[in-house]
Amino acid sequence: TGKVPFAIRSIQVRPEGFRLQFTQPVDRDRFSISVKSFTYQYSSRYGGSEQDARNHKCSHAVSEDGLAATLAVENLRRHHVFEFATDRIRSRTGKPLGHNGAWYTLNEMPKVQ
Repeated sequence: TGKVPFAIRSIQVRPEGFRLQFTQPVDRDRFSISVKSFTYQYSSRYGGSEQDARNHKCSHAVSEDGLAATLAVENLRRHHVFEFATDRIRSRTGKPLGHNGAWYTLNEMPKVQ
């Protein structure tokens, strides 16, 4: 049995931002993430340059067990891709994530319950 690599297990949109779940506990004292959003110009061909890019103010709270982080992100935008810069996140054992970013396409705004 191989050990599960340190990675983001899932990203869920919330009315105030996003919730990230991890495969291993993160170092709560060294947690740092930045968020930007953008879209692409619709085209019949694949790919294209980013359009309407914006950096977002973001605050976070890491769960007690370190397996989740809730991000409060200002100005969520429908039909935009949200990019999470994760290169400064470390596990409790000091390991970096196995990837340097994560992306979430926000198609519909979440409903407040």
